[in-house]
Amino acid sequence: MIRGIKEKDSEQLHLLFNEKHKNLACKFIHPDVHESKIETLVYEENNEIVGMIVLTAVKYSTNPYGTIEELIIRKSEEEHKLGKTLLSTAMDWFGKNEIKRVFVFAEREESELFEEMGFEKSDMIMYYKNLNK
Repeated sequence: MIRGIKEKDSEQLHLLFNEKHKNLACKFIHPDVHESKIETLVYEENNEIVGMIVLTAVKYSTNPYGTIEELIIRKSEEEHKLGKTLLSTAMDWFGKNEIKRVFVFAEREESELFEEMGFEKSDMIMYYKNLNK
């Protein structure tokens, strides 16, 4: 059976993590690991959705982090402004969820927007695998 994580699982997760990482669970597994969240926010103007952002708050480690899974904005003259507004709202959401670091994998054409909002480029490489064969 595969199921979602529950609050009662925290102790067993520490033990499982320790099996692999030799007593590091106390440093890495967050006690509120079961409280990870996902949120989708939309930007609406005149009863029309013109943008959306999908966020996750991950409380797996002792340094909880957030991710921006998706940022989509309808092409327009206001596109940059809408993106900044959605990102600002996202940063507020992360703050309310006690997230101190946020990661995003951005398209090249979005990089300027993220840099203007204080994001820094990383040396990380993103890998993917297409599963619909």
